[in-house]
Order: sequence, then structure tokens, then C-alpha cells
Amino acid sequence: MVYENTRKMFGLKADQVCCSIAKVSDSYKKSKKNLRKFKPLGAMEFNKNIFRINVDKQVVSIATIGKRLKLTYQCGERQHQLLEFAKNAGKLKISNKHAFFYVYCEIPCDTTETDGFLGIDRGIKNIAVDSEGNFYSGEHVWNRKQRYQKLRSELQSKQTKSAKRKLRKISGKEKRFMHDVNHCISKQIVQTAKHSCKTIVLEKLDNIRHRVKVSRKQRSTIHQWSYYDLAWKIEYKSKIERIDVVFVDPRNTSRTCPSCGFVDKKNRRTQSNFSCVQCGFAGHADHIAAINIAARGAVNHPIVSTASR
Repeated sequence: MVYENTRKMFGLKADQVCCSIAKVSDSYKKSKKNLRKFKPLGAMEFNKNIFRINVDKQVVSIATIGKRLKLTYQCGERQHQLLEFAKNAGKLKISNKHAFFYVYCEIPCDTTETDGFLGIDRGIKNIAVDSEGNFYSGEHVWNRKQRYQKLRSELQSKQTKSAKRKLRKISGKEKRFMHDVNHCISKQIVQTAKHSCKTIVLEKLDNIRHRVKVSRKQRSTIHQWSYYDLAWKIEYKSKIERIDVVFVDPRNTSRTCPSCGFVDKKNRRTQSNFSCVQCGFAGHADHIAAINIAARGAVNHPIVSTASR
């Protein structure tokens, strides 16, 4: 029903309609409560039937409502070699002044042989802690988000046009800030794994926002926390360095004693303190969790990340 109506209303071709439906559906994955609004000129995903690239002739062919649009491109020798691996998929982003075309391609490469595992525990107070004892504090991020949240609440109560413009500006600032924070942390983590020649192990945090119990005050913060963005950045940087990434079950990683294996929620006395009630082994709870994550990586080593970004 949606397919037929869209074709008749906008005169799109079959694959263009399918891509449009997929884009709208994807936007509702996070939440179905609010109606999504799209910009008149926005990014669009193309499948292999809409987008084609001829590497030899250096021509990109894109299907439009009318005839196919053929565009020539220029690139260096290295980029020409990489485009040999380009799959028939792309993304066209149109702005008010320019058109940008991005080609994503997956380049096959062998991973480096590693000797051990580097477990990464992700959180809010500490954005990340690795099994070697490196802490990546989130205190400055928490403080910045609290300020943004307070300002956001004040502006939302005003309901003026200038307040709405300010809200959009704040949203962009916050996203860029977190992008930079995750970029820096992921870079350090991957470099640590590279120098110690270890496989990176992450928790599989599916539906983390629904599974974690937090106070009303912390609810908005955890729903805005960029767990997946950090994991994605670690993944793609690891691929560049030819380092494997393994995902493991996160259950009881902060309640398990890495010394004797005893599991009990009483082992974690406070948010940051771990002390085994059976053998007395103690340490920072996030570091203990990272050690347990690394240990699980040794068991699940065949489960390697297959992200294609």
C-alpha cells in the first residue's frame, strides 16, 4: 500500500521507493512515539540498482526520476586502487550550495596475530576502563551534559522561535562534543591494543537503555549516552590497524571475582568498589569488569566483529 501510493504520488522508480521506505523505517528504530520530520534536501541511501561506479572510466551513474545521471570523478592512484573494492552502494548528500557523494567500500585484509585480550568496560562515570588499568573519565562529559540539560529545559519552557533556534544550536554542539570525546578515547584504546598486540573485547550492550535501572534524575542522561558510537569508532579504527574486535555477554561482569570466579551482587559494595565476599580479592569495580570482559573474550574469540563500515 505504501509502495504503490509513493510511486503514484512522486513518480519514483521501484528501487527509489524501496530506498525511501527503508530510510523512513530506519528513522523510527529508536522511537516510534514522535512523528519524524525530514529536510527537503537530505541524504539518501542508494542500492546497487540505483548507484553504479565504473572504476576504469571513472564514471558514477545514478538513476534519477528521468534518465540516469552520469558524473565523472577524479582521484589519486591510491584511491583508484581502493575503489576496485567498492560495492554498488553509495550515499548522496545534498546541501543548499553543494552536492556531496560518498562511496563506502569494504577492503579485505588479514588481521594481525594477537597475544592476549584487552577488555573494555563502558559506563557513564568512567566512559571506558580497560583491563590494563587505564581509566577514561567521563566526569567532564557528565558536567557538560548536565549544563546542556538544564539549558534545554529552560528553553523548552519558553516555546519561542528564538528558543527553538537555540535548542537546535545546542543539539549540534552536544553531538560534536561527544563525537570528539569518543574519537579521542577510541583512538587511545586502539593504540593500547596495538602496542600490547591484543584483541579488543567489548560488551554486547543490546537494549542497554531498557535493561539498566536508573534514577529519574539519570534517566535522560543514559538515554542520550553514546554507547554505540564509541563501539563503532573502536571497530573501524581497529580494522585500520588490523586488530580483531570480539563482543561478549555483559551479564555479571562487575559481580564476578576474576580471582576465584565467585559471583554475587554483594561483591560490588558500591558503584566503584569491588571486594569478593569469598576470597577477599578487591579493586575498582570498573577495572574488575574489564578484566572479566577480557577473560570472556578468550572463550568467545571465534566471534569476530563483521561491521562493514
